[in-house]
Amino acid sequence: MESPDFEGLETHTIAHFTFLKEYMDEEKSPNFVVAPDCGLGRCPPNKPLLQKRASLLNRSATDERHPHPFKQKKKATDMATTIAAEQTEKAFQKQPIFQNSKIKSTGKKAASKDRRWYKDVGLGFKTPAEAINGTYIDKKCPFTGEVSIRGRILTGRVVSTKMTRTIIIRREYLHFVPKYSRYEKRHQNMAVHCSPAFRVEIGDQVTVGQCRPLSKTVRFNVLRVQKSKSSALAKQFGKF
Repeated sequence: MESPDFEGLETHTIAHFTFLKEYMDEEKSPNFVVAPDCGLGRCPPNKPLLQKRASLLNRSATDERHPHPFKQKKKATDMATTIAAEQTEKAFQKQPIFQNSKIKSTGKKAASKDRRWYKDVGLGFKTPAEAINGTYIDKKCPFTGEVSIRGRILTGRVVSTKMTRTIIIRREYLHFVPKYSRYEKRHQNMAVHCSPAFRVEIGDQVTVGQCRPLSKTVRFNVLRVQKSKSSALAKQFGKF
């Protein structure tokens, strides 16, 4: 609940007690008569105090400088709404670039706009449109962060998306046993970082690239997502 405006509340209180004081002074005068139709039971004949009290309260209620304490509307600024949509952490999230507008030699400021930095990871992988036009901040993103892709390029199937910006992929393969001259099914789960530029679901096929260690168990980053056509195919065995 919003805190009331005590200045406006004080104005209402002063108007009320001013009316009571004048009413008690008039009640002591010999010309005071009983008026049963009055709201207070007794009313002076020559001075309409009730109308004066109503005018005082109405004036304070409609006064812009002292609005009613419990009828105020909070105005939300556009800046606060924009920042709240992007900032969800305790620390201020930003890209490591200069965000302010540069001043030209003429002394006029350049047109300010939201500056966003992104890069091409190479190896034929396209930069997603969300990474170019989006507003997310992720320092571990291969397209908008300081993470380089080098080393192995692997594929796998998404089996879990419960973590924040990290998914679990399953890589299934066949292992040859020389003793029996047969193959056996094996799989390996791997934790990889998934940028907010991608929207992945369980069963999707993803292509990941090796990068520097991002945490204790994360060494790969999602570079491409191929949506699954059927949920039934997600549980079938398929070699990478």
